[in-house]
Amino acid sequence: MYTDAGLFVLSLTADERSPHVLECKRFVEFVVRGERTVSTSVLTWDEVVYVIRRLLGPEDSREKAEDLLANFEAVYQQLYGRISPDVPVETLNWRMTVRGPRPNVRMKPVGELQPLGAALKGHRPAYFPEAKGYVSTPVYDRYELCAGHSFVGPAILEERECTVVVGPRATVSVDGYANVVIEL
Repeated sequence: MYTDAGLFVLSLTADERSPHVLECKRFVEFVVRGERTVSTSVLTWDEVVYVIRRLLGPEDSREKAEDLLANFEAVYQQLYGRISPDVPVETLNWRMTVRGPRPNVRMKPVGELQPLGAALKGHRPAYFPEAKGYVSTPVYDRYELCAGHSFVGPAILEERECTVVVGPRATVSVDGYANVVIEL
């Protein structure tokens, strides 16, 4: 998901009583906990310093920002052999790795095997290069596939979130937790 960098700055700086700011803070908390992955736009050096100042207070922020800039310049010098003093530093990408406690997930096996025909929605032509043309291809409702189902492609598996196209000669099986396993 893409989000504007201002969302992070806003969540640290704006009036906390605003419903919009509270929503921004909640979203940033999801990112920090690793529950959301986002990319964002460019932050100028001034914005980085501003965020550091809000997080650490004015006393520590200047030293931390100067350390961050010095470390950046040292690595840049090592990699590229020069520093461009007339070009302001901008942050183009941030990479954040967040770790939290591993959730205790207990998966339950799914229900009983039903006939594979119950999952068949119909057939439609699909192009496969290895067949050098269109092939009448069975279309299955992904939600109706059960543990224990197994078949050879070609096939199309449809669900709300995605469509999986299985090529000829690939083998499809559904494990005890309803995961679709495709062997090429």
